[in-house]
Amino acid sequence: GREAARAAAAAVRARFDAVVSHMRAHPGDAAVQGMSCRELGDMTRNEPEMRDLAGAAGAVEAVTAAMRAHAQIMGVQLGACVALGDMTSGNAENLARTVNSGAVRFVVAAMRAFPQSEAMQTNAALLTTMTLGYPEIQTRAGNLGAVEVVVAAMLAHPRSRLVQFQACGALGAMAQGHAANLARAGNAGALEAVNAAMTNHYGIHRVAASLVPLLGGIKRKR
Repeated sequence: GREAARAAAAAVRARFDAVVSHMRAHPGDAAVQGMSCRELGDMTRNEPEMRDLAGAAGAVEAVTAAMRAHAQIMGVQLGACVALGDMTSGNAENLARTVNSGAVRFVVAAMRAFPQSEAMQTNAALLTTMTLGYPEIQTRAGNLGAVEVVVAAMLAHPRSRLVQFQACGALGAMAQGHAANLARAGNAGALEAVNAAMTNHYGIHRVAASLVPLLGGIKRKR
């Protein structure tokens, strides 16, 4: 039993090592990077034990390196964001790796680069994961323009319940206990966007309602 389990774990780790090595060997090949990111996401999705093996193999850093190298390739950016979401879900070590490798900057840049992509804008969920409860990361995200990017996503995709839901969650995470980000949200028009989301989409209220009184007290710059 134990030997078989160890052998199975070693085989999976070898798969992660192979994918990461392939990415490192072909950093300029967008097709390789995009496919590898998707493979890493598939391997770790709904598989908590796989996330530790991925992190140990350097998968998080390989994915963020792909984002850095292929900033204007939407397929790479989408695959990378999905992979990061899968690898960080419930995994504090991979979350730390993700933040330390510069992912906040890359996610914000990806959302800004592809504003009309609904799929890309749902990656506001990653900003929630990376900033919720972490004041230093809230500040970093705010300084990078993350708040404004998320509000812009809400305004650009008013009919997308998923974008609205993820964006409200991200605004809450970035503004919670953070006066500067709350002010940024207010100045970007978040109150109007959040109210519209609650009016137009069932179920948004539970993630957005707490934002309304906070945003309502912000005096917007003219």
